[in-house]
Amino acid sequence: MRNSLRKFRKSLLLACKGLLMALLTLSFVYIWRTDYVEYVNYWRSIANYAVIFLYVVLLAIFTVIYNSNKIGILRLAEIIYSFFLTLLLTDFVTYIQFWLIAREVLSPLPMLELLFIQMATASAGAFLINKLYFYLYPARRVLMICADNDSSAELIRKIKLKRDRYKISELINENQGFDKIKESIDKYESVMISSVSHKLRRKIFSYCSFSGKRLYITPDIQDVMIKSSHKTQIFDTPMFYCKNTSLSAENAIMKRLIDIIFSLIGLVFFAPFMLIAAICIKIEDKGPVFFRQERLTQNGKKFKVYKLRSMYVNAEKHSGAVLASKRDPRITKVGHIIRMLRLDEVPQIFNILKGEMSIVGPRPERPEISALYERTIPEFCLRLNVKAGLTGYAQIYGRYSTSPKDKLLLDLMYIENYSVLLDLQLMFMTIKILFMPESSEGIDEDENAQDEEKEPPAGNNRKNPRTVMKKRI
Repeated sequence: MRNSLRKFRKSLLLACKGLLMALLTLSFVYIWRTDYVEYVNYWRSIANYAVIFLYVVLLAIFTVIYNSNKIGILRLAEIIYSFFLTLLLTDFVTYIQFWLIAREVLSPLPMLELLFIQMATASAGAFLINKLYFYLYPARRVLMICADNDSSAELIRKIKLKRDRYKISELINENQGFDKIKESIDKYESVMISSVSHKLRRKIFSYCSFSGKRLYITPDIQDVMIKSSHKTQIFDTPMFYCKNTSLSAENAIMKRLIDIIFSLIGLVFFAPFMLIAAICIKIEDKGPVFFRQERLTQNGKKFKVYKLRSMYVNAEKHSGAVLASKRDPRITKVGHIIRMLRLDEVPQIFNILKGEMSIVGPRPERPEISALYERTIPEFCLRLNVKAGLTGYAQIYGRYSTSPKDKLLLDLMYIENYSVLLDLQLMFMTIKILFMPESSEGIDEDENAQDEEKEPPAGNNRKNPRTVMKKRI
């Protein structure tokens, strides 16, 4: 039975997701035609169809933004949370439309009833489709080929947390030679390689291609940049070219306009919350409300970032520049709360208005910490090809404890694939991660201890990252 269904599993899952979307839309139509019946009868039929069409469009847009359709790929709890945000924003925008069309304030109770019905439907549907997904896609038996390093060990740890998707059936080290690796590849349907040499990776790639094996590869920095390259040819010779530049003039202007508009809106919205947080900080220890710290932005330029103070005064007097840990004793009681709610980051809106930062971009790193990372990852400075951001690709899809190399890869994915639509999507995605506590955790205390042992390089003079990279190469 399963083998018969697996032949059409993509179509079957797509049909189930389509049915769920149809049920959510029909719930809206039911509420629209019963609780707002006087407006349905008053408007022409074409206007009613337009309302339903706009609802479907909004539902589709927010579904894509919040990945509500990735059932089976994301955790079930995250899928349900994504559906909540999708339906909440879709229903809210639709309710505002009702106001504008009716030219009067309508009762919100039917829309709240609609949200409750839809969430019950979406939760049940997501649960059932998730079960179907893993019935049709059982955990893959994977051959893991890796090197003896920390990044491979960390990847193995993460895979073991995804037992419903992957099962490492055999682990083989690259030092055992290609002949031994080929014998192991023949036993499994999927192969995963991490941090192996480029020469061996080429051989494994070719062999898996000829053998029809599914291959998972952890990318390096060049992979990310080549993936976003442009195709061209010189006569009959195909080529890829990488621009290796920052944003175009048009994109930079558009990005700046978006920064100003959304920052002013955000300032008005968050002003009451900042005021409450400021009062609480002052009451707790009588210290200053705001905290200024030197950070890096585009082309290695230094600036003072504004934050609400979440640590005790002079917290780094004895430790120096170190990252915060999960149970950092330097964080105040109020600091734990505002960090959890991300309120400590809100004053960076002033940095955005001044043009030092952007709403979306790589996280502004401290010069000492950035220099520390560049000792082992010289390309880390490539993050500085664009302005630092209040939110960004690495902040959303990574964690505070994400390794420096993975942060760089995520940031390069953003820089190399930049578009205004991507910026807007990441802004909406930021709403999603605000209430996902794992994305705000500090680094592990053992990692923090390792960082403390290393002294940052003396001096604060920083050159353009492109110049630094050219000299190192």
